[in-house]
Amino acid sequence: MQNLLGEDLPEPTKEEQYRAYLASPAWRKRRAAALARAGGICESCGISQYTRRLEAHHLTYERIGAELPEDLTVLCGPCHKRAEAERKADLGISERAERNYARLLGEKWGYLTLRKAPEEAEIASD
Repeated sequence: MQNLLGEDLPEPTKEEQYRAYLASPAWRKRRAAALARAGGICESCGISQYTRRLEAHHLTYERIGAELPEDLTVLCGPCHKRAEAERKADLGISERAERNYARLLGEKWGYLTLRKAPEEAEIASD
């Protein structure tokens, strides 16, 4: 990839690619379909969208950009946070390791959500 001056640009990181996808019309469409399917209710605790904001959560990252309906679940903020903490614990990723990883990458957004394959997770753990 090159800029307008023809200079080579670094390849986007997986995190940059993921964030770009989450800003895309394709993701918004999949997210809206998941929210509609859930009927405005957190699929974990049953709280209504009128009480808490609901979010689409990936159960798997195997088909990013081509998710099947069953790849997504709808969760309220606290349930989403708990699901992410459980995923990170399963991978052996601590919050401290995640912050260190973000700092090493020098990401523009400040805090970075780590998206790694299980075999790579040991590298970043405490």
